[in-house]
Amino acid sequence: MDEPLITKKELLERTGISYGQLYRWKRKNLIPESWFIRKATYTGQETFFPKEKILKRVQAISNMKNTLSLDELAEHFSPQSVTKISLSEKNLLDRNIVSIAALNLFKEHVPNQKNTRLMICWQCFCLTKC
Repeated sequence: MDEPLITKKELLERTGISYGQLYRWKRKNLIPESWFIRKATYTGQETFFPKEKILKRVQAISNMKNTLSLDELAEHFSPQSVTKISLSEKNLLDRNIVSIAALNLFKEHVPNQKNTRLMICWQCFCLTKC
């Protein structure tokens, strides 16, 4: 089943953001290009968005825009940002992400690692659950 769509006009009215703001966010890659769906209508061409996704994203951006710059927000929403996440040993243990045994096993094979990338955290987590 296709996901429900919302028109650009409805989005702007419902969220209270301006046309300029919407396209500024698009230029900064806060809203993916693929979410801008252009369709022919009886009045010409209209832009639609996946309703739930865009409403959640606009809400998230609106909530964070007073504390983060647009560039920081773009980094936050970037699909590549997940690969840049790293955690200290203390964070991994305090958050109960990995066991001490898994962390020690990791440290045996990868010495002198101060922070741990997300993929490695995932591998240690899997070791913990085995």
